[in-house]
Amino acid sequence: MAIPTLTIIPSGYKAGKLYSVLPTNGDGDFTTTRSTTATRVNKNGLIETMATNVPRLDYLDGNCPSLLIEDVGENLQRYSEDFTNSLWTKSSGITIDSANYASPDGGLNASKLTPTTGGTSVILRQFSSVISGDLYTQTFYVKSDGLRYVQVISSFNVFSNIYVNFDLQEGVVSAVGGSPSSLEYSIEKSSNGFWRITVSSAATSTTSAGSLHLSFIKTATTARSVNEGNFNGTDSIILWGMQFETGDRATSYIPTISTTVTRSADGIVKTTLNNYIDGVEGVIYSDIKFDKLTTSSFNGLAIVEGTGSSDLISFYFSSSTEKLKLIVKQGGVTLTEEDYTIPLNSFSKIALWYKSGALKMFINGVLVSTNTTAFNKFAFEQIRSVFGGTLHFKLRDFRIYDSNLITDSFLTELTTL
Repeated sequence: MAIPTLTIIPSGYKAGKLYSVLPTNGDGDFTTTRSTTATRVNKNGLIETMATNVPRLDYLDGNCPSLLIEDVGENLQRYSEDFTNSLWTKSSGITIDSANYASPDGGLNASKLTPTTGGTSVILRQFSSVISGDLYTQTFYVKSDGLRYVQVISSFNVFSNIYVNFDLQEGVVSAVGGSPSSLEYSIEKSSNGFWRITVSSAATSTTSAGSLHLSFIKTATTARSVNEGNFNGTDSIILWGMQFETGDRATSYIPTISTTVTRSADGIVKTTLNNYIDGVEGVIYSDIKFDKLTTSSFNGLAIVEGTGSSDLISFYFSSSTEKLKLIVKQGGVTLTEEDYTIPLNSFSKIALWYKSGALKMFINGVLVSTNTTAFNKFAFEQIRSVFGGTLHFKLRDFRIYDSNLITDSFLTELTTL
């Protein structure tokens, strides 16, 4: 069996460093950077804040961690956990109890919201400035305390009069209306019985009154702004962690108090790998999940020569093609550039066997292409981002093999899900 010369399976770490499994002498350790704190889901399923530069080993996708890499994000909603603050507009018939309710971060900092009176749009909202045509995403954590359904609605036609209803018992979307082509939504399990609810849409006007409200409803199919009469004053929800951000994806939770808060981008790089990357023949393998598209055109890593990018082999997810792209360059000349369809928001196992005249790509157990492009020996030295693109993905496994004992059957087995 082929033995990798470099293996990164996220496990051991400290501030500024992610330890490699191979080699064991530290030569393969990745340098990690992030100039702010950021959150992850830890092995107990709780949302946890990680210090500056500490890599985030995230357990949201299962029992084994993946390295969470995100670009810059900002929570535009202030007092993200304090709904008693005056910045949050509440219908007059909503009472708020913020004492001793466990939240998804394990603290007693969630709030109980109980509607009493009725009327159209019994809501909780906070306004933010939005730009026409730009995408925005509202996220929050909620669970039922007698009230089964909630609704997310747009503010004053800013988001095409959309509404999305969520069933907090079954964990499903129960109704959707006013759907523009940009509308996306999800409901996912979180910790302590909470659901993470997400709604994304494009703003249709530029205004300081942009919002995707949380609305209280009685039935699975309640339409937008329907008067259902008074609530019973007992049925409630438990709410925590409101987040409103630019883009069409929900990023990791960013807690706020009196101001908006920005999470800086994660960075990873490994230099001086000359002794572990063969410039003539080898395999680059990754078990990776690309999240929703970033605003950048490129989102991925490259094996490169020194600090430049004249010689490189790079995998990245392209926002223009919405596909995985492979590019091989030597001496600044592009030798091959190919696109591959992979599932978005789920892990894929990808292996590239590179050698002159017989370059092969394997994805999820299938040989998807063979390329006969000839090239000279590469002077590979680093693993890093290239093309100025921001990074946004999760990485469960990254390996480099030399040419010893590599076969098609080995790579088929390696990449099979």
